[in-house]
Amino acid sequence: MPARLSERPKNMKRNLLKYLGAGVLGSLIPLLDLNAQVVQTNTITFSGTCAVNTGSLSNATAFTSFSSVTVVAGQEAGSYVGTGGTSNVTFNSFTFNPPAASVKPLWTFTANGKTYSFDATSLTNEFQNSMALDIQGSGVAHITGQFDMAGSWVLAVDQSGGLPVVLCTITATNTPIRLGCSWATNICNLILQGPVGSNYVIQVSTNLSSWGPLTNFITTSSPFYFKDSAATNKYRFYRAYVP
Repeated sequence: MPARLSERPKNMKRNLLKYLGAGVLGSLIPLLDLNAQVVQTNTITFSGTCAVNTGSLSNATAFTSFSSVTVVAGQEAGSYVGTGGTSNVTFNSFTFNPPAASVKPLWTFTANGKTYSFDATSLTNEFQNSMALDIQGSGVAHITGQFDMAGSWVLAVDQSGGLPVVLCTITATNTPIRLGCSWATNICNLILQGPVGSNYVIQVSTNLSSWGPLTNFITTSSPFYFKDSAATNKYRFYRAYVP
């Protein structure tokens, strides 16, 4: 009998994978051949102005405000199509030298009856001088009615307009996290598809109420293969997320 991948509503915030034990209902084969699937990439670009906390970009350590931030029309893809021109974008200020541990949310806006946001779970100051600043990191995208998605983001600052206001361009790219499974005796061979280099936490449950840790890892490839060697339950559920 095929494994069953359980779609979940947005408020569950996890991808769930259900399988039934072969000792009861026969052997399992993957419901989803993740290797054969094309995963939609979702990209969005913002443009606006930002202010920093010093009189020179070269020794600035934090953004103090973002203003006039708009979704750049024609540069949105996937789940962000149709949001171009949206101007009700809110960006939160944050420190970048030393980098903040996280910014939640980094940005949020509403369009077409949906709320879009992005939690920055890591950031790195890649380049900084008196004329430019480049911040990169990873995070998790949230869109009303959709699975959370792991992704990456880049914020580029151009000081050509002069301080304290500088031009900011922010691009975020993300893809859904997907799980697949095939079953052998007391072993569930799992496959995860998502952005490479992200830190994933895998949890397991037998009843969808109580969840416990199975493993965590940073992926080095996509798809990424791992296994549950204690899969002895009739019903077993998995969920993957980026903390």
